[in-house]
Amino acid sequence: NGVTTSFLALLGSLDFSRWDVAVVLPEDQRNRIFQARIDSRAAVFYPGAPDGFTYAEYAAHVRFIQHGAMKTDKLPVAAYERFMDRMFPGVGFDVAVNFNGYQPGDAVRMAFGVRAGRKVIFLHNDLERDRQIKQPQLRSVFSTYKYYDRLFCVSADNLKANLDGMVAFVRSEFGDELAGKMDYVRNLMQPEAIVARSREVLDSGFSPPDHGYCSFMTIGRLSPEKDHERLLRAMRRVLDAGVAARLYLVGDGRQGKLLRRLAGSLGLRDSVVFIPFLANPYPLMAACDCFVLSSDIEGQPITVLEALTLGKPIISTDISGPRDQLKDGYGWLVAPDSDALADAMIRFVSQGKQMERKRFDAAVYVAEVKKEFRTKVLGEA
Repeated sequence: NGVTTSFLALLGSLDFSRWDVAVVLPEDQRNRIFQARIDSRAAVFYPGAPDGFTYAEYAAHVRFIQHGAMKTDKLPVAAYERFMDRMFPGVGFDVAVNFNGYQPGDAVRMAFGVRAGRKVIFLHNDLERDRQIKQPQLRSVFSTYKYYDRLFCVSADNLKANLDGMVAFVRSEFGDELAGKMDYVRNLMQPEAIVARSREVLDSGFSPPDHGYCSFMTIGRLSPEKDHERLLRAMRRVLDAGVAARLYLVGDGRQGKLLRRLAGSLGLRDSVVFIPFLANPYPLMAACDCFVLSSDIEGQPITVLEALTLGKPIISTDISGPRDQLKDGYGWLVAPDSDALADAMIRFVSQGKQMERKRFDAAVYVAEVKKEFRTKVLGEA
């Protein structure tokens, strides 16, 4: 996913002559393909053993997971310290970064179990909306924010969305004032690798794009906040307008069966190609005519950065995240509904599959983001 892709790029950008880097990862076989891409100069740790709670500590931890933390004295702090001390006995860090930021257990263990001069956590989405849509555990994560030194969103308008949503929710639920801790650092990527991998052979497991029709593409988890249903309904309207088009929908997720059924009921079986997770989606992205994003909420979508890097026309819903990326003429922003998406897709085809837009300078973007991370997160001058 985008968080993983951004993390790998970020890790590869660090100055290992200046920083000793330790990465803590869950024991998750599904993500081995990504973990194999971690820079070999970083030391990787897997917790392995269980927490080792006493009965009372376990009960307190479960209460935290379910309800969040109002006060420190209600948390099993000693247990979190023991847990991290098994991996890092007596070790202190200059900076501890919770880059994932979605799991309450990880958030509280880093907040209390890691010895660090500075602790920061990333917010990769409009998290109050995310909590409402599909991530109820974020309520407990929110309650740990007061124990972190800084909270980093991933774009300027994502920061605004979280100030308006999450910060107000936390104030009402826990009485914590978080606005003063918040800032943003955008997602990093590796443009040279994206371009190089886009030249690899296209996966042979599906029909490749054909110049006889317009090929639209999207990548993302098949989950509610991505609103692929909106995109399928837009695609139906595109075809009804007499446009020869095909949609490549790349991703896995819990809505896969639902979306395939919807595509069938809309008569899209021959016009929508469902493709499971691709380790390298860039040859397909390069071959398609236009990238489309139909989401309800985003932080700063990596897929949009990748499409910009490959010089693809982009149509996106006008929401925080892609709005910040495309607002100055780098793509088209449309209202978050199927009719607006369809109108933009039809317009794109009617213009000869062309879109007047600014050229995205990936090298300048990467230099800016590296500086943001060094100064804001690492505290370098």
